[in-house]
Amino acid sequence: MAAPDATETILWKTLSYHDAVRGGKVKGAVCQISLHADHVRLSFIHGAALPDPSGILRGDRQVKAFRQNQNHGGGGGASPGTVIRAAAERTANW
Repeated sequence: MAAPDATETILWKTLSYHDAVRGGKVKGAVCQISLHADHVRLSFIHGAALPDPSGILRGDRQVKAFRQNQNHGGGGGASPGTVIRAAAERTANW
């Protein structure tokens, strides 16, 4: 599991994972999963600060970034687990 200590909640109509000990639903955010009509989105509130050597994250905001999958085969590049672990580690180091 990429973030075994994460707390799961519903936040902003998404399934949200955060580290409750390190700051709650925003500051301690690990990731969010949202379902759309034609895709599933894995979002990272602090995603712009995550390492992304494979270029799998998208977004035009200063802080938030996301990975969008439109098929069951994944989006290529690094696995979602790799990015989730990086987000959990970043949250742990804040």
